[in-house]
Amino acid sequence: MSDWIARVAVRFLELVQAWADPWYWVVLASILFVLGLIGASPTQIPQHEKDVTQTARLAAYLRLVSLKLLVAFGLLMPALVAGAGYVVNPSNFSAFAENMQAFFWEGFVAVLGFPLIGYAFGWLLSVVHARVITPKVSALKRRFRVRQSGDELSDIRVETRGKQAKNFDPRRYYQEGNIFFGLDEHGTEIRVDEETWKIQHQRYIGPTQTGKGVLIGVQLDQAIRKNHTVIFIDPKPDPYGFSIMKQACLETNRELVALDLNDEQVFPLKYDLFAGGSYRDRLGRVIACAKLASTGNESDYYHRKERAVLNDVFPKGPITLRALLSLLEEEEVREKTGTSCAVLRELLHVQSLDVQDGDETLNLATILRDNQVLYIRSSLHDAVVKTATTMLITELIQETMRLKAERNSHVFLVIDEIAFLITETIADALATLTSFDAHLCLAYQSEGDLLNGHDTKINWKAIAQRVKTNSKMHLYYRAEEFDTAQIMADKSGTHIKAVTRAQRVSAGRHLEETWGAERDIHGVEEAFIHPNVAMTLPERVGVFFQPAHTAKILYTAWVPVEVYPTPILPKPAPSTLRPITATRPLSTQTVPPQPSQHSITGNLHPLPHDPLPTQPEA
Repeated sequence: MSDWIARVAVRFLELVQAWADPWYWVVLASILFVLGLIGASPTQIPQHEKDVTQTARLAAYLRLVSLKLLVAFGLLMPALVAGAGYVVNPSNFSAFAENMQAFFWEGFVAVLGFPLIGYAFGWLLSVVHARVITPKVSALKRRFRVRQSGDELSDIRVETRGKQAKNFDPRRYYQEGNIFFGLDEHGTEIRVDEETWKIQHQRYIGPTQTGKGVLIGVQLDQAIRKNHTVIFIDPKPDPYGFSIMKQACLETNRELVALDLNDEQVFPLKYDLFAGGSYRDRLGRVIACAKLASTGNESDYYHRKERAVLNDVFPKGPITLRALLSLLEEEEVREKTGTSCAVLRELLHVQSLDVQDGDETLNLATILRDNQVLYIRSSLHDAVVKTATTMLITELIQETMRLKAERNSHVFLVIDEIAFLITETIADALATLTSFDAHLCLAYQSEGDLLNGHDTKINWKAIAQRVKTNSKMHLYYRAEEFDTAQIMADKSGTHIKAVTRAQRVSAGRHLEETWGAERDIHGVEEAFIHPNVAMTLPERVGVFFQPAHTAKILYTAWVPVEVYPTPILPKPAPSTLRPITATRPLSTQTVPPQPSQHSITGNLHPLPHDPLPTQPEA
């Protein structure tokens, strides 16, 4: 019996010696590779466990088999070899043990450490799969899955990359019966019925260089071509607006009148502040200009005395500044008219306001009766010119109302940078002017501008509120401060978004995270135009509000025009004036002269160099 066991043991040792190099190490390496790749646990998953994939169950089975094989080949097999050696030669087992140890070590070295390499390679693959492949696959699945809801809350990082300005020719979209504003996000035209446009004042709010002048130009161009009386008061001034009006008048054979209230007076007309309108209107403008209205403080006593003198000496007919100053400086009233005289002297220092015999002056009544187009160049920095501009606006509003029966067209009055020129008269006119077939378009930089007027006697908060309340159409460009952005959001209303409130994330053995399959969706109320959107709008892109309509993102574009570097034009001698009424380029016009009262349409000459065909930046 012992001989048979010895023979089996010898045969076993021969087989091991023949097979072990290199397959023993290959088997160990394969087992350790699997364990390094899928880990050593868990080895069992209960059958009643829910939400366990077949892949997970297969991995558990492979772990269990691999661990059993590892025990069999890594522990039992060396033990069997040692037992067989003891059976064959028990008396010299120590020598056998040394040979066995050398055999296994030399075999391990001969295969370059396959078991360790196998495990390391499996572990490395598992790390790459877990930390690189699995998260990306999980993210892609989450991104491209067919969702019940894809809504997400506004993110400033996403909004910044969202919208880009669009380039198009607004003239392609002009139509009879409506006014074109721009395009929406889908390229659909945003229009307003012309009859509705006539009875709704407009506000354009946005910082400099965001695009207010772009839409002003589009509105001026259409209003002139639709034969409305168009008046643009430009305090900057911007050559683009002037060029738009000039081009539209040339192409429609309409009369363009230009007035420069600045001291350099680049246009020949002058403005006589107290010559137009009814007696009460002219007297009211003098009182407003000198700030003699009652304010509720101790200065009212002296103001009442000065107003009484003005009522006594102010003539029933038109009067120039110089003539009025002479009346108020007469000895018997001089002591009571100091404020008025000081204001009049300041005004007379501006060349365009110092009207003398033979000077050609602006006649607003003629502008309104004859359906002309008027461009007024003002200033943002000269306080005296700004005062004169507010008086002109006041007269214009008064004459528009007074001459309603004598006018034959709608009046469209555009005032840029109104925050520098706003008065109570303008704010009050917003409530009544549409009844006189006229409406206003006001532009300024932010909602806070109307609250910070320089005159502390005026309730600027009430004026700002009247402007907002009585302006039905609003266009906001990029908000530079959060207050304006929040106003835009509040005006736009809210909508309900079905957004993911929570989604489970699981961590793997290599600390990788993967998204779970279930999401917790909740309805969240969010502003339709979020403040993030309001603060990241690009140039020429705004948010358009009109009554009974949802707020829309509005894309505007320049009206193509030959823009002169400046609206300053050479002043030719009267004998060299060349009327221009056709639509050919200015440099090739050859039309018979036509008389035109204070019109510059017939007096335009190109600059010494050709006009630049480029458009200004927004």
